Amino acid sequence: MNREGSELLSRRRLLVLGSAAGTGLLLWGCKDDPKPAPFDPNAAVPEGLLDPENTGTLSAVEAASLWTVFSAIGTRWKNGGFCTIDQEGLREILDLKTTQTPSYFSEYQLIHRAYEQLSQQYGPERALDELFAIPADAPETTVAGHIRKYTLAELINLQVSHGSFRQMGYLNYPGFMGGTYNDPSHLPYRGA
Repeated sequence: MNREGSELLSRRRLLVLGSAAGTGLLLWGCKDDPKPAPFDPNAAVPEGLLDPENTGTLSAVEAASLWTVFSAIGTRWKNGGFCTIDQEGLREILDLKTTQTPSYFSEYQLIHRAYEQLSQQYGPERALDELFAIPADAPETTVAGHIRKYTLAELINLQVSHGSFRQMGYLNYPGFMGGTYNDPSHLPYRGA
């Protein structure tokens, strides 16, 4: 093999190794990792939606983690029985939000990893307690703040907007989403 061929082979090997290393970093803490690293709520993440161009379909394990968090919201707020989204419906919503851009695929993987790590540290129930206890002022540039802003808030909005608002005594919640909030004579919902 001549020198030029050897350099080409070295560059290819470097690309393959770099690609493998990058893939390994992306998969850190995913479903195949038997012992996830401890959860660090203050770990730095970039501001804004994580990798909105990265699309994909969540694994069954990842989707199950999000269902656990979603159903725990209803249980803890005592309004889950009013929500019209079942596990299959949530999976359809998750697929819609992860298979096109801007994608929440990386956001959902982040909360899955956090839930798995917290479950390893504390058990599943306390893991949920830890996620729900993320302070409102947690900076978006931390893992905890990111999870609160991009995933927990969204799951809570889904839970409430799909029937759970009735638990609070209102009848026409879907209309609440489209209307003025500052005209008392034309409220976007009516009381029970």
